[in-house]
Amino acid sequence: MPAYVVETNVAIVANNRPQQIPQADLDCISTCIDKVVECAAILKGEVPGTIVLDLHGEIEAEYERHLNYSGQPGVGDEFFAVVHQYGYGPACERVEITPCDGSYLEFPSTAALEAFDYADRKFVAVALASTHTPTILNAVDTDWSAHRSPLESAGVRVLELCPQCLLRR
Repeated sequence: MPAYVVETNVAIVANNRPQQIPQADLDCISTCIDKVVECAAILKGEVPGTIVLDLHGEIEAEYERHLNYSGQPGVGDEFFAVVHQYGYGPACERVEITPCDGSYLEFPSTAALEAFDYADRKFVAVALASTHTPTILNAVDTDWSAHRSPLESAGVRVLELCPQCLLRR
């Protein structure tokens, strides 16, 4: 049964607003739409699986900065509306993560991850705190692929939905 942590950029790409993420090609947009539709269906109990979020809403706060609660006009916005409505239901695991010096106690303390983006550490912390061993879904953020090996060594699984579109910084 699938378990996912949805990185914000997946829902943003699913909204198909090129001005927000211009590197997302049509295949990437289509893949992200399919994945957030699947995740929304999981939350609604229409298909088996689990979506993992943090107990105090840090992931949702990030979603809110980039997506619309109304569920309009994009598919990513619709996903966010479903998270808001079903995020405490049986298909959502809420885990405790502990903020510490701009990071989280659950985030691996290894030199290989020292440069990992602080804004994305909540997703790693949530994945590691989960009992479901979720896969983190990523669309276009290079930090995930740049740190693939140390993340995997720490037990974090990442699915690169759009490897052809990873933004090179």
